[in-house]
Amino acid sequence: MNLTEEQFNLIFANPLYCVEKVHEVFTIPHEALISEELWISAAKVNIQEIGIEQFLKNLLGNLKNPMMPVIFNGTPTSLSEKR
Repeated sequence: MNLTEEQFNLIFANPLYCVEKVHEVFTIPHEALISEELWISAAKVNIQEIGIEQFLKNLLGNLKNPMMPVIFNGTPTSLSEKR
């Protein structure tokens, strides 16, 4: 199969190729809480703060389990707990 560079990049930008199953919450239609532009801007800041590897691990973890524990200052905590 001959892929263009753009096609190759799109394939690797899709995390579904490495996740066996996404959490069912992602199959429910819903209203977006923020714009894509705001999400991207916040993600860029987060990547600068925690690094790209941790950001990607968090993203994959959220796709599998959106209520996964979050680590603040080295301590696991749930998303519902305050920092």
